[in-house]
Amino acid sequence: MDDESITILIVDDDDLLRESIARALTKHGYAVIEAGDGFQARNAFMEASGKVDLVIMDLVLPGLEGREAANLLLARAPDVRILFTSGYTSQESARLGGVPEGHAFIRKPFDLPQLIEAVRDTLALRD
Repeated sequence: MDDESITILIVDDDDLLRESIARALTKHGYAVIEAGDGFQARNAFMEASGKVDLVIMDLVLPGLEGREAANLLLARAPDVRILFTSGYTSQESARLGGVPEGHAFIRKPFDLPQLIEAVRDTLALRD
């Protein structure tokens, strides 16, 4: 699957970070949908009607936490890939009940090359 046919849902309550990620991914040819919290993510995911290939999900979100939101999305589309993000280390995130086994994780802050590599690696997991 080429990058142009891949849709990524970015879920982060930090508007500047989310918009920055969206710009970077768009420049790399991905289609992007943005959501500021777990409830918006659920709605955007449903509106996309199964066209989301990857969700970049912050673990710490207002209202509906990232893991909870991811579980809702996975219940609708078990094959969607999730790339979790957090300012916490993966061990701290795991202690918080964060990253479910079998899902990818990238620690904030990350730079553009790290993000693109993590996106490509996470998408490759489905093949």
